[in-house]
Amino acid sequence: MTVSMLAITVLVIVIAISSYILSIRTEDNTRVVAESDIPSAILSISMLDEIGDMNANVLEYALGEAEEKQVFEENYQEFIGFFARLKEASVFRKRRLDEVERLFSEYSHRARTEIFERYDPEAEGWARQRIQALTEITGTRLEELLDELKESEISDAGQDPSFDEVVNDDLPGVRYYLELVDEGGDMVNNLTQYINGVTTAKEQFFQNSQTFEIFLAQLKPLEQKPEEIAALKEVQALYTVLRDGGIEVFQRYNPQDKQMAIRAIDRLEHEVFQRLEQLLDDISGQASDVAHASLFELRELTENNIWIMTGLVTIVILFCLLMVYYAYRSIVRPITDLINSMQRISSGDVELVVEYQGRDDEIGSMARSIEVFKQNLIARADAEQALLDAKDRAESASRAKASFLATMSHEIRTPMNGVIGMIDLMMESSMTQDQRSIMRTVRDSSFSLLNIINDILDFSKIEAGKLELEHVSFDLNNVVESVVDTMQISAREKRVCLDLHTDLNIPLELVGDPLRLRQVIFNIIGNAIKFSAQASQDGHVWVRTRLISSENTRVKLQLQVADNGIGIRKE
Repeated sequence: MTVSMLAITVLVIVIAISSYILSIRTEDNTRVVAESDIPSAILSISMLDEIGDMNANVLEYALGEAEEKQVFEENYQEFIGFFARLKEASVFRKRRLDEVERLFSEYSHRARTEIFERYDPEAEGWARQRIQALTEITGTRLEELLDELKESEISDAGQDPSFDEVVNDDLPGVRYYLELVDEGGDMVNNLTQYINGVTTAKEQFFQNSQTFEIFLAQLKPLEQKPEEIAALKEVQALYTVLRDGGIEVFQRYNPQDKQMAIRAIDRLEHEVFQRLEQLLDDISGQASDVAHASLFELRELTENNIWIMTGLVTIVILFCLLMVYYAYRSIVRPITDLINSMQRISSGDVELVVEYQGRDDEIGSMARSIEVFKQNLIARADAEQALLDAKDRAESASRAKASFLATMSHEIRTPMNGVIGMIDLMMESSMTQDQRSIMRTVRDSSFSLLNIINDILDFSKIEAGKLELEHVSFDLNNVVESVVDTMQISAREKRVCLDLHTDLNIPLELVGDPLRLRQVIFNIIGNAIKFSAQASQDGHVWVRTRLISSENTRVKLQLQVADNGIGIRKE
C-alpha cells in the first residue's frame, strides 16, 4: 500500500510540473491579451459610446432638457477615464491618440462655450410658462373686459336721446374700445411669436403697447360714470401686468440664443464630431482585430495544454483503478462485512461471531470494537429486563391504589348527596339572616367537596379500568328539571335568571346513564351561571331540551345551555 501511494505521489508531481510549465506559457499569453489587447478594444468601444452619448446630450439639451448638461459632464468624465486607461494599455501609435485627445478637447470646449453657456432651457421653460399665464389669464380677462365695456357703450348709444352725446361720446368710445381690443390681442400674439423665434415680435410688442396707451388716454375723458371709471382702472391694471410681464420675458430670455445654439450643434457635428467618431471607430476596429488574433493564438496554446494534460490524467486514472481494486479487496469488503455484522447485532443477533479481530490494522480495531459493543448490548438487554420487571410491579401497585380510591370515593359521595339535600330543605325553612348566610356557606362547601369527590371517582375508575356507563330507564326532562331546581338558589344569589324549556315530545322513558348525564348538565349550567353573572347587568341562562329525530328504538336529542355572558373569543 505504501509503494502504491508513493507511485501516485510521483505521478502527481510529474503532472504538477507539467501543469506549471504549461501554465507559465498560458499566463504570458493571457497577460498580453487581458492587459493590452482586450482592454484596448473594450476601452475604444466604450469611448465611442461615450462620445455618441455626449452628442445626444447636446441635442437633447437644445430640445429643452436642462438635465442633459449634467449627464454630458458625467459622460465627459467617463470618456476621460477610458482615454487615460487606453493610453496605458494601448497598442496604437501615439500620433493617433494625440489626434483623439485634440478633437475631444475641441468638441467638449465648443459644446460648453457655444451651447451650454449661451442657451438655457430652464429660461425658455420659464418664459413659455410666463407667456402662457399672461395669455390665458391676463390677456383673456383684458379682452373680456374690453368687450363688455364696448357692448355697454353700444347700448348707451342706442338709448341716449342726445345726438351730440352719441356723436361726441358714445361712438368714439366704441371705436377706442375696438382699437384697445385689437392692440391687446396683438400684444399677446407678439409674445407668442417672440417665444417661437420671430425677431420683429419684440419691436411690434412695444409699438402696440404705445398705441394701446394712446387710445386708453383718449378714452378716459369720455368715461365719467363711476362704474366706467372703475372698469378703466381695471383695464389699466391688466394692461400694466401684460406690458411688464412682456418686458420681463424680453429681459430674461432671448430666443436667438436657442437658434445660435442649434446652428453651433450643426457646425460642431460636421466639423469635429464626425472626424472624432470616425477615428474612434478605426481604433476600435483595429483593437478588435488585434484581440481576435491574440485570442486565436491563446486558444491554440490552450488546446495543446489540454491534450498533454489529458494524457497525463489518463495514466493517473488507470493507476488509480488498480489502486481501487486493491483497496476493495483489502479494505472495502472487510468494512462491508463489519457493517453487516453491526446491523445484525443491532437487530438482536448477539450469537454472531465477529470476523477480522486478528488483524493488526484499523480493520482489526473496528472488529474488536464491534465485539465490545456486542458484549455491552448483551449486558444492556439484561438490565432492561430487570427494569421491565420493576415497572410491572409499580403498575400493579398503582392499579391497586386506583381501585381503592374508586371504591372509597363512591362510598363518600352517597352521604354527601344526602347532606346537600337536607341543606336545601333547611334553607326553605324560616331562619335568621345570619343562619341563612351560614347555611349558604355550608351548601357551597358541600357542592365543592362533592365535585372533588366526583372527579376523584371518575379519574380513579378510569385509571383502574372500572368506569362503565349504566343502561337504565330514566326521564330526561325530570333529570334536567332536578338539576335546574338544585341550581335555582345559586342562580338567584348571583342575580341570574335561570329558565328551563322542555320539549314534551321527548319520550318519558329513555335508556342511558342518568347519573353521568346529571353530572355533565350540572357542570355546564354551573359554568353558565358563573360567567353570566356580572356587576353591570343581571345574568340570564336558558336551558332547552329538544327532540331532533326518532327512529325505531333510537332518538336524537339536543340539550342547549345559553347565557348572556362575555363568551369566548374565536381565536
